[in-house]
Amino acid sequence: MAERLNVLVPKGHLLLVAVSGGADSVALLRLLLELDYSLEVAHFDHALRAASHEDAAFVASLCDELSLPFHSER
Repeated sequence: MAERLNVLVPKGHLLLVAVSGGADSVALLRLLLELDYSLEVAHFDHALRAASHEDAAFVASLCDELSLPFHSER
């Protein structure tokens, strides 16, 4: 898989990864980190659920732990 990804997005390019806070987007983020891509994280809180702010806080905390730039809007 890494070889195919390198064709689509060559190393050295910055990727903006949309992370909702769910298992699938967090797994994608961790995979891209393991593949040594330069990353920044984006999260958009659509405010469709009462607890949606918790997702944003989780993603912000994860980015802090991983030392990744975090962009968030509501």
